[in-house]
Amino acid sequence: MKKLFPLFALLAVLFSCKNSTEIEWPTTSIQVKVVNDTGALIKGATVKIYDDKELYENDKAQGSGANAWASGFTTDTGVVVFDGLNAEKDHYFLVTARDRQRFLDLNNYDSTFLLSAANFEQGSQIKAQIHLQQAKSSFSFYSLTLPEDQMPVKVFIGEDSIGSLKAITSVTPTGPEYGSDSVLSFRLSQGNQKWYAKSNAGCFWTGELEVDGTEGHKAIELKDCEAGVITFWTKPVNQDVLPVTITLNRVDEVKQLEVAHDDAPSTCLPDGYLNISREPGEYTYYAKSDNSSCQWTGKFTLDPNGCVKIELDECQQ
Repeated sequence: MKKLFPLFALLAVLFSCKNSTEIEWPTTSIQVKVVNDTGALIKGATVKIYDDKELYENDKAQGSGANAWASGFTTDTGVVVFDGLNAEKDHYFLVTARDRQRFLDLNNYDSTFLLSAANFEQGSQIKAQIHLQQAKSSFSFYSLTLPEDQMPVKVFIGEDSIGSLKAITSVTPTGPEYGSDSVLSFRLSQGNQKWYAKSNAGCFWTGELEVDGTEGHKAIELKDCEAGVITFWTKPVNQDVLPVTITLNRVDEVKQLEVAHDDAPSTCLPDGYLNISREPGEYTYYAKSDNSSCQWTGKFTLDPNGCVKIELDECQQ
């Protein structure tokens, strides 16, 4: 029996391994430090990592990050850490940042940052540094004719304010101009970029920029608008659900409706009601109570110099 003991011991080990959990290998990670074109650390840079070359190249061409394996933002020290990398795959990085002080985007689109599988092993801890360069495509917002009472005009890329126009210019800009009150220029990373602008007196412009990432400049004129007036109102039956925040066309958040009225407005610019000036066009609105689940949605057309009155009817909670 003594000669059989090693065999029994081996079988016991095999069966115990079969029923145990899988062996956990050490986590493979990378610490990425991001710096700008001057070598300064960047806080809030967006870092996207890919383990599929085709998805990486598609997102890079479109200025998108939809197919990234993982993404994160750099901290105050310009660093972001990714864990759980597959040491058997190559990894690619797309990095973007917005420098509002210098009116430009930064990215690494002109260079491929590749972490090759041949250069690291499972369980390794890697440190890397990525240098960003200025985006090449520039755009300038300007106006030749807006009246003074429309100024300033705030300009947004997506939901991000990039600055304001404070005066009109006498000539169409042929290249980027910085430090000017009458021309607002910005360098943007490639991809389709939605923008909108709001004037002090209620004019509203919107559009989409197709940024190809090449050297070039495009000027966008903000033309005169024949602003109309939208009046939102509600009756005292909704007093308990006020205030209500109203948003036009999904991005244009306007003033809050805070006061209820017994009677519908009788004029186009009634005193004491919530009046909003906007340029003519087709609009959607979304209204949401700040202290309840009440919501209202709808569509309307605003004619040049016209007025629209919209009642938020009784909320059924």
